[in-house]
Amino acid sequence: MKLAQIQMRVGPDKAANLRHAEALLAQAADADMAVLPEMFCCLYQLERLRACAQPRGGEIWKHLRALACQAGVYLLGGSMPELDAQGRIYNASFFFSPAGEELACYRKCHLFDVSLPGGLCIQESSVFTPGEQLRVVESPFGKIGLAICFDLRFPEQ
Repeated sequence: MKLAQIQMRVGPDKAANLRHAEALLAQAADADMAVLPEMFCCLYQLERLRACAQPRGGEIWKHLRALACQAGVYLLGGSMPELDAQGRIYNASFFFSPAGEELACYRKCHLFDVSLPGGLCIQESSVFTPGEQLRVVESPFGKIGLAICFDLRFPEQ
């Protein structure tokens, strides 16, 4: 299995970020699976995430699905701000097959809230609702456990 882990600089223009992800994925054309970074589609600024949030099946989701098909890879879409029908926002990651089938959605369970000396304060819970379920996906490469950032600190789950 060849895995492409895509790192990219994200800017304030969502459309430009989607095009950039597409271009980087095209460079990994021989990969079997590709992984995009957390919040690959928008700046990770808590005060701006609500404006970027979209429902499952929205523009960002459709773009990820199309990228999986175009590249012919299993694609883990990093994460995006997912807006649910009740107006809650989740830090969500979608996993697609090369045929564009959504294999899983994972919503970050462990939100990062911290206040550090010097005034740095990050309160993900001020924007995001925590997910309630861990996800393990069966794939041709074996079982894949999905996690987003701070979730990695909780391996017992």
